[in-house]
Amino acid sequence: MIYHYGAALNDLNIPIYTLNHSPGVSGRIKAILRYTSLVWRFRPHIVQGCLHYANLIARVSRPFCPPHKLVTSARAAYLSGEIRFEAYTHWLDTCLIVNSPHIRDQVLQNTHRPAHKIEVILNGLPLKDFAENYQPDLRQQLFPEAACVIGVIGRIAAQKDHVTLIEALHLCRDAWPEKLAVFFLGDIAEPETYQQIIQRIAAYDLQNIIHIFKKTADVAPYYHASDFTVLPSLYEGFPNVVLESFAAKKPVIVSDRANRAGIVQDGLTGWQFPVGNAIALAECLKLAWQKSERERHRMGTVAQDATPNYSVPMMVQQYEGLYYRILGHKEAGT
Repeated sequence: MIYHYGAALNDLNIPIYTLNHSPGVSGRIKAILRYTSLVWRFRPHIVQGCLHYANLIARVSRPFCPPHKLVTSARAAYLSGEIRFEAYTHWLDTCLIVNSPHIRDQVLQNTHRPAHKIEVILNGLPLKDFAENYQPDLRQQLFPEAACVIGVIGRIAAQKDHVTLIEALHLCRDAWPEKLAVFFLGDIAEPETYQQIIQRIAAYDLQNIIHIFKKTADVAPYYHASDFTVLPSLYEGFPNVVLESFAAKKPVIVSDRANRAGIVQDGLTGWQFPVGNAIALAECLKLAWQKSERERHRMGTVAQDATPNYSVPMMVQQYEGLYYRILGHKEAGT
């Protein structure tokens, strides 16, 4: 979060405080004490929690803080341990924001949280930032000879399941288009997963095909450098990668678990395959390669037409409406 927004917050003279959350029970206790002291210091009307541990810290601390409304949020489908903690602690907050209806259903099915204490607010993106290709030479710089470029954008972690894509590329080697290039772009969140990826690439002799780039805050040009993108994740909430790809007019190959929100329409704005199924993913790759550049562009145009519902102004409007409601205001500014 600080990585993405720290500079902008500093420009607005908004102070940033960290909880110095270290591993283990003692680290969490220190984080709770730090959080509680900050709430007493600033006495906010609303506290917004984001992601699992932040939600837990804010909930557990709330009885020891001055009165405030606590809004927690979930941006991805819950893992088994996370949903158990959600079931135990949900009563300590004012409401929960989720970014997809299927996460709302998961919470309702696995906890006793009342439906009226769950808000669905879809992700919003600065769509114009991804629609414009302001580095048109990037593809030529990175892949000067490639006839087809596949992009995989997201952190290096087991959840993202790069390995299934590597397996699929190996399985359909005979169907590769001439001069194929694939790139992985993202933070190495799990070094052990990164090593598994490197080993699998070497085992299948794909070093000349797959390129791994370091994370960058400016990912938009990389979408435009690709012909289509792939999201093989084991699970997702509401995947921004799909929206970003759509905004850049790029179709997406996506696993069914990553497409629980139903953003990608199979055969229209991309292709869907059963999660973890390398054979099925290989077939999707073949379908994408069989499309002409004009046909993929047409799919990308349809995809881009679906993005206006996910704008930042629309998301901000929904958040503002929620904040005013929980504070008891009937309309903005009252």
